[in-house]
Formats: sequence, C-alpha cells, structure tokens
Amino acid sequence: MELGAALWTERRRTRTLERVLVSAGVLAADAVEQWVDEATAAEADREELERWMQRLFGPLAEIGPAVPAQDGE
Repeated sequence: MELGAALWTERRRTRTLERVLVSAGVLAADAVEQWVDEATAAEADREELERWMQRLFGPLAEIGPAVPAQDGE
C-alpha cells in the first residue's frame, strides 16, 4: 500500500510540474514525449533503476520463496 501511495504521489507531482512548466511557457506541451536521452544519461538511468529494484525487491529475495500450504492446514 505504501508503494502504491508513493507512486501515486510521484505521478501527481510530475503531472503538476509538467503543467506548471507548460503554463509558464518554459516547456512545449509534448516536450517530455519528444525527449531523446543521451546514451550516457540512459546508462545512468539504467544503473539507478537497478539500484532501485534491488532496494525495493532485495528483501524479498532474502526471505526466499513462499512455501505452499499443505492440504488441511
């Protein structure tokens, strides 16, 4: 639930920031969709994603697989 709430908050803030920048004339309405990242920035994003995924899902790997319940339990 916490992850879902955090994701919603980030999405809302991002949309709001884009609207503010477009309204102020700083950004074209389709600028984000048209953006093409440099290869070095894309690599840095991939590395950051890897760290994020490890932080998010690493504890699940430490717990190990779920053991299915036996019939009658």
